[in-house]
Amino acid sequence: MIDANKEILKILDIAPVPVIGWDVKGSIVYYNLRAASDFGWNYTYLPEVKINDLLNVDLDILPPGEAIIHSSKVKTLPGGERIFEWTSFFVNMEHISGLTIGKDITEVRIMQKRMEDLEKLASTGMLVTQISHEINNIVMGVMASFQSIIEKVKTDELYEEISEVKKTLERMVSLARTLILFTRKPRNRASVEITKIVYDVTNFVKHLIPTNVKLALELPENKIFADIPEEALYQILLNLLINARDAMNGYGMIRVVAKKEETGGKHIVRLEVSDSGEGMEEEIMKRIFEPFFTTKLDGTGIGLFTVHELVTMFGGKIKVKSKKGRGTSFRIYLPYTREETRMAEPTTSSLSILFIEDEESILKLGERILEKKGYRVLPAENGKKAMEIMKNFKFNVAVIDQTLPDISGRKLIELIRSKYPGSKILLSSGDVDPTLVTSVDATLQKPYTPAELILSIEKMIDRK
Repeated sequence: MIDANKEILKILDIAPVPVIGWDVKGSIVYYNLRAASDFGWNYTYLPEVKINDLLNVDLDILPPGEAIIHSSKVKTLPGGERIFEWTSFFVNMEHISGLTIGKDITEVRIMQKRMEDLEKLASTGMLVTQISHEINNIVMGVMASFQSIIEKVKTDELYEEISEVKKTLERMVSLARTLILFTRKPRNRASVEITKIVYDVTNFVKHLIPTNVKLALELPENKIFADIPEEALYQILLNLLINARDAMNGYGMIRVVAKKEETGGKHIVRLEVSDSGEGMEEEIMKRIFEPFFTTKLDGTGIGLFTVHELVTMFGGKIKVKSKKGRGTSFRIYLPYTREETRMAEPTTSSLSILFIEDEESILKLGERILEKKGYRVLPAENGKKAMEIMKNFKFNVAVIDQTLPDISGRKLIELIRSKYPGSKILLSSGDVDPTLVTSVDATLQKPYTPAELILSIEKMIDRK
């Protein structure tokens, strides 16, 4: 029996997992080479720690002939901490009353935590989208009133004061859009003008950057377009700027550069965000695009991961250069595209627009600005009213709120397509349903300004 036990211990000595033996008092009387390597024990003497203290478990309650499975964090070399799943049971061996065999499950637990984080993010995204939708409607109603007042005000002083309030509301519009962009996946591919997005994002972020951090823009005089959705580019740039801000110690410079370049006979768009912050060591730089990897105490580890995923999703490339103490630079390379800038002037005299919106203030705003532009407007506060109008009037364009109290936007689109197949449809929402994009001629994200509404309609009716 003694020889058999020695043979068993020889096998356990070289086992690829930690094995620990303990006596009736809970003292550690044996451990194999893997345990010695993992926990930094000297193989020439036994550790003084008790098995219960090491594993953070009470093995005194272990029934004879049974095993207990549990997990705990254990300090490992070099200076780390790992999570092990332990299986402990009694044995009948010389000087050894029980054995505990460990299995490193650290990576499994990390993956479980990531999945939990993703589920929380999904739930948070749905909530943020709903809240943003309500913000959109409230802000648009207030903006409609201010727009009307501004048009009537003649006094310069009062005009300036009202204009400042309107600018504050426009910042709220930008915030609502940003919240939605953070919580939804990019929809369909589209050409986007780089400079506009740079200005939109930097105008939003500058309120979040310390006053001692200078934000410098180097943008081309001519418009350049990249083959990527607007919301995707918005998320990319926003995440890079927030990352640059967090890398600073309250002072320094953040530079944003956009330019068209030629490589391999093809034009590309280069977008660069660099900072004069702390910089990164090479080991950290290798992991920055991993999901949930972060060096910040309050970080989420999804910002740069999102950047990398979006860039590659739309055929781009991303490169990072950094050196400890000398700052960091992210370079994004995106497919370059061209876009026609000429827009034909629509004929307004014969154009009728069915405007469907359940928010009264937005309905009135749309009716007023479109009539002022010269269009004939058929307002409908719900789906039922819209269907009544469709029975009695003809129209060229339908502006549809995606979310109505009595009928879905999908159903309305189907009705219009069947009754007025030649009509153009503009779908409006704070978060457009991606399954509806191909069913309409254009989309307009709420909250929108009067100018954006008119521009969307003009682009749509001018499209051949």
